[in-house]
Amino acid sequence: MNPNNRAAFLLIILVFVCLNALILYRTQSVANAQSSCRTPPNSPFGIRDTWPQDSNVSVNIDSFWSDTKKDAIEKAFDNWEKARFTNCSHVTYNPATNNAVPQGIIDGSSRPPAFSVNIYPSSSPAFERNIVGTNGRVESQVLGLSSCKTDLHAITSVTAHEIGHSYGLENCTSNSSPACITPGDSIMGPTSGDPNEPGGCGWTLGNLEGPTLCDNEAIGVFYCQIAATPTPATSPTPPQTQSECQAMGLYWNFASNTCEEPSPGDPCAGSWDCTYGNPLLENNSCCDASPILIDVTGNGFTLTDKAGGVIF
Repeated sequence: MNPNNRAAFLLIILVFVCLNALILYRTQSVANAQSSCRTPPNSPFGIRDTWPQDSNVSVNIDSFWSDTKKDAIEKAFDNWEKARFTNCSHVTYNPATNNAVPQGIIDGSSRPPAFSVNIYPSSSPAFERNIVGTNGRVESQVLGLSSCKTDLHAITSVTAHEIGHSYGLENCTSNSSPACITPGDSIMGPTSGDPNEPGGCGWTLGNLEGPTLCDNEAIGVFYCQIAATPTPATSPTPPQTQSECQAMGLYWNFASNTCEEPSPGDPCAGSWDCTYGNPLLENNSCCDASPILIDVTGNGFTLTDKAGGVIF
């Protein structure tokens, strides 16, 4: 073989081997990532703790937060929105506004606007409250984040965790089944103290800043697996006139002026052209007709034979 051809051949083999090795590595990495995550438990209230499918939600971040921290908070909502097709929720979030959250919304004495999330600074650890609307689903959410938080990753991570409660997810702990042992198993927990926060101010969810594949699998119970509600079958409106009734091959009841199904085996079903409404047979005779003959001239009746007579 020509040396140049041999070199080209060996190069092709080397590229082929490297590509296969890369594919195997990525496949194994995805498998390990999926097997290492944990599916968090669903809310005991079920679908009540979830946004309605296809909700479009407004986000208001209290003006207390600096621009960089607002960006960190918004990042959590962006990460959830990116998963909307994976978990079938199709929930989207509008760009955040930066208005002070009213005290009434914070303490629960007033109701937030429908389809909104309000994030305010809290002196305590992270807090979340779902407000259920008249439709029996989440209508709005209120989030309180520790005001002393400074680490941007922790802010995104904790915000993403609290958002998860509006998708019907509960905290995933060592007592869950399967248990969440290590921070990073699920965006729902467990948590760990954040070494980047002063004085242990905050906590984080490992390296997570949004839902895992296992989180989305748990959410899919509420969204992906809900069968469409079948449209109830409606009975057709019965014909209201004799002509409509006849056109559909049904029997017009002259006693009640209603359209009815012909009785099984009824020899009178088929045509409806008799003067008094009695159905005609195929030979054009009226079923159940009782003709009355009147001799108006008084000269009697002239009868014919069966072949030349008329049908009564």
